[in-house]
Amino acid sequence: MSRFSKQSSENEAFCRDTTKGILMLAIVIGHNKITQDYLHLLAFPILYFWHVQAFFILPHPEGSKPHIKKSLDYLIRYMTPYLIFCVAVYIAEYITRTNIASPTNSALLILAGSASALQQGIILVVLWFLPTLTSFMIARCVISQFPAPISLAVNTVLFIGGIGVAAAGHTRAPNLLPLNLGIVPYIFSMKIIADGILNLYQRHHKLKREIVFAAALILGLSAYWLIKTGDVINVSYYRLGESPISIAIGLMAPACALVVIMEATVLIRFGSIIRSLGKYSMQVFLLHQFFQIPICAVLMKRLHLEQGSLIAFVTMAASVGATALLSLAVGKMLCALPLAKRFVFPSGWKELLGGGRRAPAVTNKELTDTLHS
Repeated sequence: MSRFSKQSSENEAFCRDTTKGILMLAIVIGHNKITQDYLHLLAFPILYFWHVQAFFILPHPEGSKPHIKKSLDYLIRYMTPYLIFCVAVYIAEYITRTNIASPTNSALLILAGSASALQQGIILVVLWFLPTLTSFMIARCVISQFPAPISLAVNTVLFIGGIGVAAAGHTRAPNLLPLNLGIVPYIFSMKIIADGILNLYQRHHKLKREIVFAAALILGLSAYWLIKTGDVINVSYYRLGESPISIAIGLMAPACALVVIMEATVLIRFGSIIRSLGKYSMQVFLLHQFFQIPICAVLMKRLHLEQGSLIAFVTMAASVGATALLSLAVGKMLCALPLAKRFVFPSGWKELLGGGRRAPAVTNKELTDTLHS
């Protein structure tokens, strides 16, 4: 690898981590109780129609195509922390009598993985994202192994199925299927549209400014439409839009948001904290509600907040900052512990079973040869 290609790779990694960090900050803001109660417009019409969904459509690093052999790694990587956190919260709720559901019923709800199911079993309904991501990534792995015509046909069927799920409405959605499979066709539809938009942004450099402007305009008009109509797009509860325009917004907006954020990471040098939120996005996602719920409860009890007021906005910003920093600090500490890294946040089945190998040490001669190549 030449010095220039290495620098380019490092820049791509920085932009990718920073993009994930901005998305994670948007998730923390959207899940903030002060945001939901006193800054309602910021949560539902402005953030909820793209902030979590954008993680599903994040482009993979160049040259890394999903394969069937990665399916087990995806299953271990995402479901291990999901199950551990779900069980831990269930035990805590059961002990404190917050949750009196039977263990069998709770296990079925945890396996279902949708927000509607998790709300009946545990309070951290935001965890729906992990089983959904697991189903989506494994499905992509399987489809990628088909011959091109079959893969195209399957993607077409899933695209049409996703539109059908959106048009059916949240009341008839199959939201108790294992690993939230009912929403996967919709995610595929979103991903197919996003691939077209992101390819347009990444390949047409001369039109990049116009593409970013169009994406920002679509986001602004989408927020205006949702505020005006009162429609809510909340994928976790299968609320995918009540009108064709709202459904189209739900499918296109995450890619538009991603384009705007990716361009912002190029134009603006964000700090190391934002990048760290991206590097430790899994840990921050799992931990943020543990800190955010009590912080918001204390602030809302001690302060007199009013709907849409400046003090509500400042209080929200302070609670979000504290939540993000605490989640990041604890997440880093857990990853620094070998047992926690292996059994709670494994990268795949080899690490979980202790079969991962360390990379061989680089000698001084190899390092010199690489720098001069």
